[in-house]
Amino acid sequence: MENKVTIGTRLKHVGKTAFNSYGSVLIAIVALSIVWSISSPYFLTMANMKNIGVYMSASGIIAAGITVSMLLGGLDLSQMSIMAFSGIIVGVSYNAGIHGPTLLLIAVCVGVCGGIFNGLIMNYLHIDPIITTLGTQLVFRALAYIVSNGNMITINDEFIRWVGRGKLLGIPVTMVFMIVVYIIVGIVLKYTRFGRNVISVGGSQEAAFLSGINVKKTRAIAFMISGACAGLATILYISQGYVAQPNQGSGADMDCIAAVIIGGLSVAGGKGNIFGTLLGMLFFAVLANGMGLLSMNSYAQQLVKGLLLLTAVYIDIARNKKSKV
Repeated sequence: MENKVTIGTRLKHVGKTAFNSYGSVLIAIVALSIVWSISSPYFLTMANMKNIGVYMSASGIIAAGITVSMLLGGLDLSQMSIMAFSGIIVGVSYNAGIHGPTLLLIAVCVGVCGGIFNGLIMNYLHIDPIITTLGTQLVFRALAYIVSNGNMITINDEFIRWVGRGKLLGIPVTMVFMIVVYIIVGIVLKYTRFGRNVISVGGSQEAAFLSGINVKKTRAIAFMISGACAGLATILYISQGYVAQPNQGSGADMDCIAAVIIGGLSVAGGKGNIFGTLLGMLFFAVLANGMGLLSMNSYAQQLVKGLLLLTAVYIDIARNKKSKV
């Protein structure tokens, strides 16, 4: 009974930390936008607003998957590699004569399989999620290079072109994909038993287990969702240049993680929600866009992002310490 009360109390506080951080993130976005608009006359143009939306769409879907795994208390570092491998499989399928929405289905299925592989290792070899996905990150990236022989694959498919250039009700299709993913993930996390289980496991695996939650099943489904998001994101990445590359997403892993933490999610798990992730991604997209408009040196951009990640982790640690006082 005590364990159930503990979980119930934790569920009541789910999202509280993220909610309290919304205001600060919004202020940061507004302040950054003012700085960029003063620095560049192109920032506040409609074309650039569209660029920001398109830029954050694929990364935003990746971040949605990270949200699920981080709420569970298990950071997924393999998403970008799964995305690259999924993209190469899509390219091979296209060359084999497969076209249209079936390519999207293939991408998501490959992502789900990657998530299942991660879940099996964690559940049955009992390896920590970070170590597991750090290893599978190398595995999936290597598979992408092996299958493609290290070459990019051109994908000139009509459906892919529509995803990259089409609009629905005046909104770019890539953004529509991201919005739909966020709505679905938000509903799943807030209104389903699985979502409540994710929060409970992230808060305390032991308490969740003692209350009757199947921790292994919850973890497996969470990483399947994370993998599915990676698979879907690869279609959006491909649609921007009509090529699948084995090095796709390389070096961008930390961008999404930093954005998620800035949005209020705790590295330790059990705290945060999808709306905070969306705000974090918007902040990171505005930051990257402004640095690009100012033609900032790529190494300087990496420096800024690295410092931002350290700051985000420090803020998360400070939040956790404050909540325990």
